[in-house]
Amino acid sequence: PAGGVYLLEDQPVNGVDPSQLAPGNYTLKYIVNNASNCADTAQGTVLIEASPAVAVNDQPNICAQGGVFDLVLGAPTNGVFSGPGVISGNKFDPSAVGIGTYQLTYSITDGNGCTSGAISNIKVIDGDALQLDSPIAVCEDQGVVDLYDFVEPQGGEFVFNGDTLENGELIVAGFAPGSYQMEYRFTSGNGCFVSDFTTLEVNETPNPTLSSLPLLCTNGDPLVLSQGAPGGGNYYLDSTIVTQIDPAALDSGEYLLEYELTSPEGCVARVGRNIELFFYPDLVFPDPLDECVNNDPF
Repeated sequence: PAGGVYLLEDQPVNGVDPSQLAPGNYTLKYIVNNASNCADTAQGTVLIEASPAVAVNDQPNICAQGGVFDLVLGAPTNGVFSGPGVISGNKFDPSAVGIGTYQLTYSITDGNGCTSGAISNIKVIDGDALQLDSPIAVCEDQGVVDLYDFVEPQGGEFVFNGDTLENGELIVAGFAPGSYQMEYRFTSGNGCFVSDFTTLEVNETPNPTLSSLPLLCTNGDPLVLSQGAPGGGNYYLDSTIVTQIDPAALDSGEYLLEYELTSPEGCVARVGRNIELFFYPDLVFPDPLDECVNNDPF
């Protein structure tokens, strides 16, 4: 009858919270006292089953203009998706939700009736709105450029003159300075295809020169630097930016003088030459010099 007391592993309880217990068997007792204060006890076993392990990745981006999309299953593969846009058969209908990012739940129920779930995000994008920079500006000496840095969403392919650039990598050495048209193609997981064009601007790297310097001695006056051409660049003496060379502030020896020039497009080039600062000894001459007119020549 009602009015008794429950004990789980001999501890009074009002209910059983499986999330607070490890999997296993637990003893549950129910004790009732009657009006004569006579007690009786009923005992049973509570089995806490382990919840099934489940894992799932985020879904690929899909286009809002695309059709119904088969969701990528997790592990194990007998799970069921639920959430915005999910229809029967683990399919997703982007037209039911519109553009945005949505959180889906992938659930597994094992033979014991225990259920676990994991989150899988899916992003619905506008197939007509690729975010592709234009122009894409690079310098002719830049080496390899990752074109995916200039587009969203990533994962598509860049095409130039009918050839696909592998992994979106542009080897700039293959292009002379100038403008080129390039196409970006993107196909979402449900087969929605979009493309757009951009202009690739390969900018010329400046070609600075650095003429020779006059003889430098430790007792010389400061030399204002103007040997770099074309003008407008920066001078570096052993990697320190300078505008002049003050021999009195330096020890004699060899130094690296560099001239760096930046183009209006931001391309940078540097040229250098070794210079030598010569030691000028301090000469001491006796004054006065006393000699007699009949002394030997010296």
